[in-house]
Amino acid sequence: MLSLMLQLVPTLWQPSETNIANAVELKMRVMPWHCDPNMHINNGKYLSIMDLGRGQLFVRHGLMKKIMRHKFKVVVGAAHILYRRSIPIGRRFTLRSQFIGVNERFIVLQQGFIYGTQIAALAYVNVAFSANSGLVTPSDVCAALEIDFHALPVLPEVGHKAWETDKALLERMSELNLESIG
Repeated sequence: MLSLMLQLVPTLWQPSETNIANAVELKMRVMPWHCDPNMHINNGKYLSIMDLGRGQLFVRHGLMKKIMRHKFKVVVGAAHILYRRSIPIGRRFTLRSQFIGVNERFIVLQQGFIYGTQIAALAYVNVAFSANSGLVTPSDVCAALEIDFHALPVLPEVGHKAWETDKALLERMSELNLESIG
């Protein structure tokens, strides 16, 4: 994980992004420790790399210091990812991360892995902020972080559908108990 975090060091010298709707890009190369036996990025590593992209997004938009000042914890509530193309060992790729809207409980991000001219994987990630008092509403997060709530893009239909899937999964989780599994 340290090697992944070192990828963010150059971000500290990049200019801040002033428009909250703008994407930020993290350029990387597939290393052996990112790979599975098929010598391409392992599906679990995509999620780890996405963590870095979210960190970079908060830093580049000038939000990290504000998050720390308010003692917010940033947590992922759900991640929906579609893998379409392998990214082989040694190849360069770009992770593009951006805020794409809000739903009832989360700020929603889109994160895309770009390999060559194609999107190799695309994810929608619901991000929540918690404080000692519990979860903080998206509008309260925006106020605390000095984000114009209305400057966030309108959540696309796929974001709403992902949220509906999340609610259905939550309902299913409440129906299950550990005794009925296995």
